[in-house]
Amino acid sequence: QGFSLLEVIVALAIMAAGFLILMKLFSGSIRSVDLSDQYMKAVMLGNSKLAELELVDFRTNEDSGTFESHDRFQWELDVRPYESPLNDGG
Repeated sequence: QGFSLLEVIVALAIMAAGFLILMKLFSGSIRSVDLSDQYMKAVMLGNSKLAELELVDFRTNEDSGTFESHDRFQWELDVRPYESPLNDGG
């Protein structure tokens, strides 16, 4: 009236497959959270650099560098006049 060895092996195989699927989903979620965190840091640093640039004169046409607190991120400045058909005068 108990389980046969074959039934136990099949049940363990199904459980192992389910566990592997859950582990893949979990590791994918961790990577997504890490990537989302990196995007949020990049946006925060970009906004900070834009706020800093609003305080200085834009006479420098090109500049680049890294952020002191997050040297993994780089920034690049390229200032040019905006060419618009509306600015042609006519």
